[in-house]
Amino acid sequence: MKYYFCLQFKLLKRRVITFGINPIVCCILVLLFFIYASLLIFSEITNPTIIYSIFAISCTTLLSSKNRNVFLKSIFTLKQYVKLRLLENALLVLPFAVFLGFKQAYNMAFFILIASSTFVFIKSNTNFNFTLPTPFYKNPFEFLVGFRSSFILIVALYMLMIISINVQNFGLGAFALFFLFFIIISFYQKPESVFYVWIYALNSKQFLIKKITIAIMHSFILTLPMLSGLIYFFPHYIAIIIAISLFGNILMITVLLSKYAQFPDALAPSKFLALIFSAWFPPLVIAFAIRFYLQSKKSLHTILK
Repeated sequence: MKYYFCLQFKLLKRRVITFGINPIVCCILVLLFFIYASLLIFSEITNPTIIYSIFAISCTTLLSSKNRNVFLKSIFTLKQYVKLRLLENALLVLPFAVFLGFKQAYNMAFFILIASSTFVFIKSNTNFNFTLPTPFYKNPFEFLVGFRSSFILIVALYMLMIISINVQNFGLGAFALFFLFFIIISFYQKPESVFYVWIYALNSKQFLIKKITIAIMHSFILTLPMLSGLIYFFPHYIAIIIAISLFGNILMITVLLSKYAQFPDALAPSKFLALIFSAWFPPLVIAFAIRFYLQSKKSLHTILK
């Protein structure tokens, strides 16, 4: 079991290094973001202890997928498996428990540790098979797959938007909308198989226009309820809301084009990271978009004729 945790740590470290980030710097940034987000929740939300605890416990579902647990049971004995899952869940909610202790919510800190341990022994119904319906069609696949894999996080952002309306805090709602676009952007991070591009009876320019058009349409569908709610309850901030939506779509299109800039190879992690950080300077994002569009046309020319 010790070797399993060492292996997972090494794999995570390797992924961080692949993106051109120092692992120590990454840990510091993650810690600072966690502290900032936690302080924000406790300063802006009514009954923050309950909401914070529910969110902490819900995070354990990330480790409870059926395929993952079947794999763990195949390589560990039942006793080892239970110990491993107990330790995993405890480590996952420990930062939340520590912060609750800092806020003197000792009973709730103890509760989430016990609750996370209890969930290890709750077995899901293996005969239950449910496919989450989506407003997105099968073609293209990015939104369909991305929406289902990020459903819990998307629901959490919509809950954050509702909370921002209840407490009349536009900043929380703007943050939820901005972060929602970053989830959408993640749908386009990895390139698909060449076959799923080759099947289109289009040239490279037509293919890119089609992908961009569908991306904008699907992005609008996913963000429309949040946009409508924020505009209705915060009409004085309509210019900011539209600006966030417009820039989010521009950034999404740029990332989409970057996926095909070196197709079928993935964009270098350092370049992708530079693109994400360029979000703080919009003119640079537009420059990236133009460059990636020209590169995409060239790389797709040999596949789409």
